[in-house]
Amino acid sequence: MKRRKFIENSGKVALACCVIPSSLLTSCGTGMAFMKGEANGRQITLSKTELAEKLVDRTAVIVNNKAVNGRIYLAVVPEGYSAISMVCTHKGCGVSKAGDRFVCPCHSSEFSLEGKVLASPATEDLLKYKVEENDESVIIHI
Repeated sequence: MKRRKFIENSGKVALACCVIPSSLLTSCGTGMAFMKGEANGRQITLSKTELAEKLVDRTAVIVNNKAVNGRIYLAVVPEGYSAISMVCTHKGCGVSKAGDRFVCPCHSSEFSLEGKVLASPATEDLLKYKVEENDESVIIHI
């Protein structure tokens, strides 16, 4: 493909991304919502109002806060919420959600969405965090 045609096609794709509703593009990306929350000592506090907005049409969000190494997968479960580290227990690489599991890009370890090891070389489950909630907040203890 010639350079001019490539640039023209790239412009069309960029324009389409601006015009097409984001709900139709979820298959193109992760479809995940991200939150930062407020870090205070050994906990991250998330506003229930903001969390509810992020959870529309989703069952989980990814918490990305500098207070913790890596990201946290916060999922709605029958008991309330489950918070799981997205850091592989094998060599510390960040895992990604891939369908119904987490996959480590470094050495191909796989984990269930509950953090259980499905495929080695990892031998330990992903770290789970204690989660509490009150009327206004969801608190992840790190």
